[in-house]
Amino acid sequence: MAPSRARIRSGRLLVALLVASGVLVWTPAGSAARASRASGSAVGRPTLVDVSWPSPQVGWALATHPCPPGTCPVLMRTRDGGRTWRAASTPPTAVAPACLISSASCVSQIRFASARVGYLVGPALWLTTDGGRSWQRVRGPYTETLGVVGTSVDRVAYHQVGCPGPCAPTLQVAALGSRRWRTVDRRLLPPDRSSTAQIVATRGASVLALFGSQAGPVSAHAAVVVIGRGTWRNTTDPCARYDAATRREQDLVSLAADARTVVGLCTPHDQSGGAFVVASRDGARTWVRSTEVAGRGVFGAVAVASPTTMVVATPLTFVGSSEYRARLVASFDAGRRWRVVVTIMTSVGTDPQIPSAVGFSSARDGWWLAGPHALELTRDGGHTWMRAGAFPRLG
Repeated sequence: MAPSRARIRSGRLLVALLVASGVLVWTPAGSAARASRASGSAVGRPTLVDVSWPSPQVGWALATHPCPPGTCPVLMRTRDGGRTWRAASTPPTAVAPACLISSASCVSQIRFASARVGYLVGPALWLTTDGGRSWQRVRGPYTETLGVVGTSVDRVAYHQVGCPGPCAPTLQVAALGSRRWRTVDRRLLPPDRSSTAQIVATRGASVLALFGSQAGPVSAHAAVVVIGRGTWRNTTDPCARYDAATRREQDLVSLAADARTVVGLCTPHDQSGGAFVVASRDGARTWVRSTEVAGRGVFGAVAVASPTTMVVATPLTFVGSSEYRARLVASFDAGRRWRVVVTIMTSVGTDPQIPSAVGFSSARDGWWLAGPHALELTRDGGHTWMRAGAFPRLG
């Protein structure tokens, strides 16, 4: 089972423009040091919205690009581990940020389970069973998130918009590649002010988290459901147990998993720093806490490559003079020590709430979508990172 991915929840509207000055990337001392600046203008380059890696060599990118009507969607694919990319097809629906994330026809996520089966998600749902050549609309409720669990797919579905997060969410399951969904839990209880949801899969089970909104003073402890074979059980936010010890509320904001380990990223409710990771190797029954993640900033996503290797990412954060910075921090000893492995500097022309996600497709192969034009790759389990190959200019 391939390790999973996590997405930084920096906002529900994904809007960004990378100006012509480019992106500066460096790896601190302790790794293979490097520095590079993206050359040329970003005009005509696709704006990345989400990526999916069904295998270390095959990756998909959901993106938009300028076109005569204004903004057009595009799907791009690599078959050589990210060295080269080609436009594969045009999605049959609108893609954020060119559409409102609450629109019934909009999508903002891509998930490929295999070389042939993939999904466009959130809140509309589209399915391909021929490797992206054609797409079929899956009618029914809205889809907040979707997770591939072996030969089946779990999703959080809802019928009504207007709530903070999905209104009255339910848990549904379908066979991989099927358009027929079965409701298995009508009693999902999201936080009072829910934000988003995430599903990750580990051996024999999947874990669903309904995250709370960290805006304002209202508690944002997540609702967590562990889904087994035909069973499910509610459990508590694994970060909440550390409220008393740290004397402030700790909220679960991201999940990730590999075949043996589920990890969660805990951050203070006031986002004042001091993030840490909790890990479970018994299906989310018991958790072990890491040391505090090194580096300043608000951390928003976690990924796990093995029981000892995990990475944590920040979204782009304003640092002054129209500059934004994102960091990737890694631990290679199960969370005992952390170090910054990549820092990215960029100029964002409009809204800094850009797509940001991190994940591993194997114990050695990982990716970090740090911005609309910044995709980093690793081939050695997160020790060193390199820029993905250039995406094609699209007219």
